Formats: sequence, structure tokens, C-alpha cells
Amino acid sequence: MLKIQKHIYRLKRLCHREELKLLVDVSHCNLRCALCPRGGVSGLKNEAKGLMSFDIFKKIIDKFKKEQVGIRELEFGNWGEPLLNPDLPKMIRYAKKEWSPKYMGRAGSIGISSNLTCLINPDELLQSGVSRIRVSISGMKQETYSKNHIGGSIKDVLENIIKLARIKSKRNLKDVEIGIGFHDLIYNKNEAIEVKQFCANHRLSFTLLPMYISSVEENILFHQQKDRMLKHYSQFIDINRELAAMKTAKRADKCQYRRSIIVVSFNGDLVRCCGVYGSNYFMGSILNHRIRDVLKIKSPICESCIKTPMSWR
Repeated sequence: MLKIQKHIYRLKRLCHREELKLLVDVSHCNLRCALCPRGGVSGLKNEAKGLMSFDIFKKIIDKFKKEQVGIRELEFGNWGEPLLNPDLPKMIRYAKKEWSPKYMGRAGSIGISSNLTCLINPDELLQSGVSRIRVSISGMKQETYSKNHIGGSIKDVLENIIKLARIKSKRNLKDVEIGIGFHDLIYNKNEAIEVKQFCANHRLSFTLLPMYISSVEENILFHQQKDRMLKHYSQFIDINRELAAMKTAKRADKCQYRRSIIVVSFNGDLVRCCGVYGSNYFMGSILNHRIRDVLKIKSPICESCIKTPMSWR
């Protein structure tokens, strides 16, 4: 199967018909989750705030179309909170309109990764052409939830989920998936049953998300300052499992992310991969790069990543 996939990939390259996953942050984030670099434990800097304009988003989609590089999957949200951007439904509609076999590749999916602490125009959002909305939570009680999702209200989040579920049912939007991604932490396992029941009650999908040290930079720092980082992460994840996974993780010499994913910050900057957080590694506007050339770029963070054991590899 792996050999077949490699042959398909090479064939697409020869025919100039790569189909990539595009991750777009259309906003900054409004929370400071403890397991995210925004939580501050690592001291990484990416403090810019803003919203991607519809004009920039349109130019990005038009660029893929002009260069005939297919998008197999479009995901709104990487380090940011996409629902902060009121133009999100408009962006989804535009991408959907331009998604044709001739330019954008086979019919792909459009997803949103959100903390759902805010919800603007839910009816318009659900009817925009979005394929799925996955909501990130880490507890059903505020005390549990706020240990990781710092600054959020689980009451507001659950109310917003129910609001989306009701509109989906009312509009008979069978093609839209709404689901919860529950962060699997050492202290919240007893609440996973409650979340599953909540999902069943409201016809939502449920995904248990294993948690780990997320960003490339934090993994690098973990090996440099192990005592300090162990103290922080041991409050949330099974650190013995994490260390064991690091020992068996493969090197990233042939990185699948670098070959198949394009990441764009809300200001239009190209980011080398979804695991890179710090703005010092941003690579200037994606509009100044030829899309196929991006796949060949090895930034300094790539060289550091290759040498660093990471569990999620």
C-alpha cells in the first residue's frame, strides 16, 4: 500500500497535479492553553494579533488555482481561533466555489478547528459549505476545563455546541459533521464518559485526542531544559509514555509534513509546517512564493526538527 501511495505521489508531481493540505489561520487565538506555546511555559514569541482579510484569503486561493496546485483538504485553524474572524463563512463559500476538478483537485473537505468560545452567525457558518467543525475541550466542569483551556468558559462552549447542533438538525444539514475533540489528560479521564454521552445526546462525533508536547520548538526546548519542562508537562500528560515514544520515534529526514502541507498565518506569512509556532521562523508572504517551490524549502527549523526526538512522529 505504501509503495502504491508513493507511485501516486510521484505521478502527480510529474503531471504537476499535487494535491496538498492547506492550513490557514484566519485569526490569532483568544485563549492561552497550558499545553499550547501560547500558554507561555516555553517563552516562545508569536504575539501578533489580527484577522486575515477576505482579500488576502482570496488571493491565496487564486494563487493555488493559477499555479494549478490542487488542495485536497482545507483546514481553518492551526494556532489561531478561526471563529473570531467574521469573514469566515464568506471565505468558505469562496473556496467551495473555486473547488473544481480542473483547478483545485478532487472534491475535498473544508474543516474548522475551534475552541468555540465565541460563535458569530452560526446559521450562516453551517450553510457556508463547511464539511466539519471540531471543537476542542478538556473537561466538562469549569475547574477541569480551565486547567488547560485558560481563559475559556466551558458553559459558553457547550451552549454554542448545542446551538450548532440544533441549527444543523433544523436545516437538515446531513453533510456537516460537528464533533468534539476531547483532550486526553491524566486528570480528566473520568469526564470522558460524560463527554461521550453529551455527544450521543446531541448527535455529535467524539474523538479522544492523545496529548503530547506539541510544537517543534517546545520539543527542542524540552531536551535542553528537561527538568523545568518535565515539571510543567507532568501535570497534564503521561510523561513516561511521552519519553518512551520519543525513544522510538523516527527521524524526520523524509518529512511528510514538508511534502504535503502548506501553512499560512493570519497575516499571509508562510509557515514551514503546522508544528512551527515562533514568528521568527515565518518566511514572508505566501504570495511571494511559487507553491511547488515551497515543498523544496528546508528552513533552519527543519534541520533542528530532524535531530530532535518527538513523540508525535
